[in-house]
Amino acid sequence: MPFGIGYRKNLGRKSYIGIELSMRKSFTDYIDDVSTNYYDTDALYEERGEIAAALSDRQIGESAAHFSGRGNPGNNDNYSFVQLTYSRSIGKQDANSSKVGQFFAKFKSKEKCPAFR
Repeated sequence: MPFGIGYRKNLGRKSYIGIELSMRKSFTDYIDDVSTNYYDTDALYEERGEIAAALSDRQIGESAAHFSGRGNPGNNDNYSFVQLTYSRSIGKQDANSSKVGQFFAKFKSKEKCPAFR
């Protein structure tokens, strides 16, 4: 589920700069592969090979006990990022005018609201 906030600033007729902070809430605890229990590395070695066994326990030093807990399965994973953008319009058209805006301007009513007394 994405959510965030951003800001965009017009730098001139054809340029913009922007910043956005976004966060993604997930409903799983397996994005970083740290949840519940460690699998038996010997059984994993026999079933999937040496690389799978080595990647299943990335601790430095002594390996974790088989089927011991890791992480907190009560907390789901989330991730966030910051995005900086710069954009520039190419061609003769200004960044402030657009074909979409011109299209909807055709339907704009030319009548004024009545005055209430």
